[in-house]
Amino acid sequence: MLSELDVRCPPGDVEQRIRNVFSANGKVELEVPFQRVGLPAIGKLSRRVTLTLGDAERRSDGATLLPLRWRDADSKSFPEFEGFFEITPLAKDSVQVAIIGDYAPPLGPLGAAFDAAMGRRIAEVTVEELLYRLRQEIEKA
Repeated sequence: MLSELDVRCPPGDVEQRIRNVFSANGKVELEVPFQRVGLPAIGKLSRRVTLTLGDAERRSDGATLLPLRWRDADSKSFPEFEGFFEITPLAKDSVQVAIIGDYAPPLGPLGAAFDAAMGRRIAEVTVEELLYRLRQEIEKA
């Protein structure tokens, strides 16, 4: 799974700004508007997750990988996501931030069937929505 956006921020500041966004206590509300997954526009799916960030790794090409993991804060019936933010400098005042990772659907064959029918699309939109929200926070800091 991959989602990426360009962000207006000096490359040297992005990692700390990402950490600041998630420093409150690691709890984040992830939201998916119904219409983004092909349902009537009558609301949104929402889950509170525990999000943790690992130690950054700097690559020789100038990019930074910041490990990322989240799990539902209240239930094991939802997938755990594991991946990373990839931060790639574009210019002195902009970067590309990508979320790259994957998850395994819980609940065995039932979870796999739901994932094939709708869960994968929900996961993709969840990552996109988180990245859009993150860009707003980074750019206003």
